[in-house]
Amino acid sequence: MKFARAAMTLLVAAGLDGQSVQTEAHRTVCAQLLREVDLLRIAIGAPAILLATVDLQEATGIEWRFAAGVGGTHGGLPMDGAAAIVRAGSVSMVVTALAVVGRTMALRLAGRYEANGRWFELIPRGADLVFDPCIGSATVQHLVGEQLVSMDALGKTDRVLSVLPTGAVQIGAVAFSRAPDNRPLPPPALLAPLLGEYGWPHAQIVVYEVRGQLGLVLDGKVRELPKVNPDGSFTLSPGLRGSEVMRFVRDAKGLVTALELDWVCWPKIVHPADGAFRIPLRQPLAAIRAAMAAATPPKAEALMRTPSLVDLRSLSPALLFDLRYATNDNFLGERVYDAAVPMLQREAAVALQQAQQELRAQGFGLCVFDAYRPWSITKLFFEATPDNMRQFVADPATGSRHNRGCAVDLTLYDLTTSELVSMPCGFDEFTTRAYPDWPGGNELQRWHRDLLRSAMERAGFAVYEYEWWHYDFGDWRQYPVQNQPLR
Repeated sequence: MKFARAAMTLLVAAGLDGQSVQTEAHRTVCAQLLREVDLLRIAIGAPAILLATVDLQEATGIEWRFAAGVGGTHGGLPMDGAAAIVRAGSVSMVVTALAVVGRTMALRLAGRYEANGRWFELIPRGADLVFDPCIGSATVQHLVGEQLVSMDALGKTDRVLSVLPTGAVQIGAVAFSRAPDNRPLPPPALLAPLLGEYGWPHAQIVVYEVRGQLGLVLDGKVRELPKVNPDGSFTLSPGLRGSEVMRFVRDAKGLVTALELDWVCWPKIVHPADGAFRIPLRQPLAAIRAAMAAATPPKAEALMRTPSLVDLRSLSPALLFDLRYATNDNFLGERVYDAAVPMLQREAAVALQQAQQELRAQGFGLCVFDAYRPWSITKLFFEATPDNMRQFVADPATGSRHNRGCAVDLTLYDLTTSELVSMPCGFDEFTTRAYPDWPGGNELQRWHRDLLRSAMERAGFAVYEYEWWHYDFGDWRQYPVQNQPLR
């Protein structure tokens, strides 16, 4: 299950190509489509429905949206420059192009915004901007000027976000002011045992903590803050799941074992303690090593940079190292490095220092788990890992960014205590909890994870989509795959 915080979108192949919409055939298709949309709109009580047509999107390279409204209101969305393409009775359909927000605007608007006990976050993800409210979840696209449009994950309405001259963001009649990004408090002790994942591989509920409250993520993207009842149960918001009551089930020892909702008992998914995750080996490591004795790494492409690996221990005494693959404390349960030598290409090492300096000003340092990795070790990892977990290991046919000396696995530590900070899961845990956008855990853990990500991205690294600890240097493609042993 991916946690992309994506909005729910209706995809309708209506045969619209943006050029021939005046033909009678298109008029008929659109009129029928609009009648169906209007019936849906009335059924759910929404002022507008957004639709995307597949052929328009493919033809233009732009994600086009059709806003259907009644009496020309179009759900209150500004439609400057939009062309009316079909009219059927009192329902009209207009088209306008929405674009990605762009990296510059995304960074300018990034942050937490609050008003009247409600809040949302605007989170930059490359050129995209994610709108992450306390309830619901949506992606954001640029409409015009200082206006953005989000698609409500609950499917009730579509929101226009207007950036005011003061820097506040207005949604409807409410202006949300930017809030300081202070370090969150640890979660309340009573909530901590309830946090986690409940369900099965095909259907899960994530229970998390935010601002001392219990939160849920339903269906991989919809957020909910249930209300606490006097008996310790929780009630979901009206309209989400019919205001059902949710209860946690405990065993004879008082340990939480399940969650009851929708007359269904969702079992709690048990994960290993931090650092205790091990994969079921496809075959013994000794057999894999014997079989790959004659294996060779992929050939280097032309015009690549000359490798210049730097020992990270020479950079700064503030950098800590816990090189797991030089110990038995890793996902294989066996030492695979001959020596504990952390190295990166010189340019990547300089960028890592930049991130370290930024974090130092906030009271944190970096602890490195792994850096340069010989290709033979990547081959070993791949052959040992089951097929359903291979998104966590690189394909030796192309080589790893670690093999190029341009990837680093790391976490934060507290400069005051020298202790590693708490993250949503431990290093090298091959589960969805490792995803850098996994919404679970407690707020402090997610804050630590996002702080690391922000600093590393500003230094020129990009997080790997399946591992919060793995960062690739931007120029990794310019370096060849190496198989130089660690000595």
